[in-house]
Amino acid sequence: MVIVFRADGGTRPDIAMGHIYRSCLIADQLKNAFKIVFISRDEEDFRPGHQEIQKRGYDLYLTQDNRVDFLLDQINPAFAVIDLYEYSKSILEPFIFKKIPILTFDHFDESKLLSHFPINPVLIDGRGEYDGLNYTVIPNPLRFTKKKM
Repeated sequence: MVIVFRADGGTRPDIAMGHIYRSCLIADQLKNAFKIVFISRDEEDFRPGHQEIQKRGYDLYLTQDNRVDFLLDQINPAFAVIDLYEYSKSILEPFIFKKIPILTFDHFDESKLLSHFPINPVLIDGRGEYDGLNYTVIPNPLRFTKKKM
């Protein structure tokens, strides 16, 4: 089964690497059970994100204009994790049209109604099923303090 991640991140002031790191943390936990594929926008500012994805060994597809319908036909995912700075109906519709379940992060506009799993950890007192700190994705701090002996 293929899980596709749609994420952008890099050196732009508004879109740094957080979306990429969070998506990679999740992908790293799933890679032994599923084939993981990433889709990202082909922009110079996002090259650091592309490098991080490829460094971790994941397949990466680039899109020039945010269109993914033809890529979804090639990849044929069973599930999508979409972690973007901004969402829109036009970004989510290709996944909906192909009946691919969607998980989104920090998704606050009206298009969140298209997401099957809208996770919003920053909404501490939120009323959504996946709101609050229990849905925060952070790395295991011990992972970064291990020393080789």
